[in-house]
Amino acid sequence: MGLRRSLMLLTSYIYRIILPISRNFRYWLLAIIAVTICFIIVISITVKNTSSNSKTKENNEINDNTALRESHEKISPEARLRYSFLDIDDLDVDINYLNEDYHPAQQLNNNLPSTASHQYSRILDVKGNPNVIIYNQLPQCYESTMGLLLQHISYFHSYTYVSSQIYVPYSYDKSSLILIAQSLNKYKFKQLIYERHIYFFDHYALQFSNHPVWINLIRDPIYRIAAEYEHSREICRTTDHCFVQEDAISETLDECVIKRSPKECISLQNGVSR
Repeated sequence: MGLRRSLMLLTSYIYRIILPISRNFRYWLLAIIAVTICFIIVISITVKNTSSNSKTKENNEINDNTALRESHEKISPEARLRYSFLDIDDLDVDINYLNEDYHPAQQLNNNLPSTASHQYSRILDVKGNPNVIIYNQLPQCYESTMGLLLQHISYFHSYTYVSSQIYVPYSYDKSSLILIAQSLNKYKFKQLIYERHIYFFDHYALQFSNHPVWINLIRDPIYRIAAEYEHSREICRTTDHCFVQEDAISETLDECVIKRSPKECISLQNGVSR
């Protein structure tokens, strides 16, 4: 009511000012004022509705997070330990589904849609289910930049973006890979972008009916190894987490190659993953 009263008083005041002016010019001024007032009213209503929708969305997210947290509290410590290599909470994994016996699919979905209908079909040949995208990032291959890009893409295209907090190992045995595939096969999101340090594995080889889309960003291997070698030593110098032998922290890659074999210098004990 305060805004409406102020607008009426302002209109009355302006009308008294322009009353002595010629009639035609007065009509133009009144028209401009009327349009301005309507514009202000529309803007105020839009801002109010936006604020209300934002609060509603925030409340819905709080309720969803509360329900999700309560469901996760029901997961036993034994189950968490057994599935420690899965992002149970972030992916909202159904533990009961994981506990079921694995039954290989009888038919595999190999009939992929043709890319000829896509506007970028000349450069795009996607194999897999685009509702699940796995970014199996490599160390020191601009993964932070790629992660930020995927976050923005997921927002604009209504994907849920999950960045795994599991960093090692990169490879798993077949039984573990089946469980990882199951966790990505029974996700509770409409569309998912999953980021994780993990080697590629074939869902079809594990006899899952759908295969996700895998993407990656690679770098010149020599530059990547040199960057990871230096990065692992920087972590040792600035944090309490060090995976490098103490006598090799201050060595450059060139010095290491002179003193030791190249194979040893680019090994895990020297902070370089394969």
